[in-house]
Amino acid sequence: MYEVLENKELLFHSVASYRTKFKPQEANSIFGKIVENLKMKGIERIGQVITATHGLEEDSNKNIIADIEFLFSVNKSFESEDKLEFKQKFHLVNALKITHIGSPNDLNRSYQFLEDYINKNKLLRITSFYNVSTIEDQTKTEGQQIIETYVGINPSTL
Repeated sequence: MYEVLENKELLFHSVASYRTKFKPQEANSIFGKIVENLKMKGIERIGQVITATHGLEEDSNKNIIADIEFLFSVNKSFESEDKLEFKQKFHLVNALKITHIGSPNDLNRSYQFLEDYINKNKLLRITSFYNVSTIEDQTKTEGQQIIETYVGINPSTL
């Protein structure tokens, strides 16, 4: 099944962050446009991509609209503009980590397992879930991916 690891951290330097709301099926297209926009400015993506879903809502046509953030390291700094922001560092500490192997469509099972773990252990979640597609993901077959999910936990004991 799943193994939850405690006291983990997630650290990326020289990070591009783009947060917006859109239909989940548009994610690949939007991410591609972000990377292309940066390439035109001489900025290259380096390594893994972090995604975070900060919320879900329905539009007037009952379509799901997700509030999603993409974060990834880049080769140089840039001036932040509109929804595209440069961060010197992204550092999540005191996090729980779980590894999901399978279809991204089943990622909610990992989230639910983490939520149950948090509740069972009387922990307090203080961040969204941050997903990191591992390098092995680039050789995925039949929709199988390796996704590490992190969530920040309040370090205080109350």
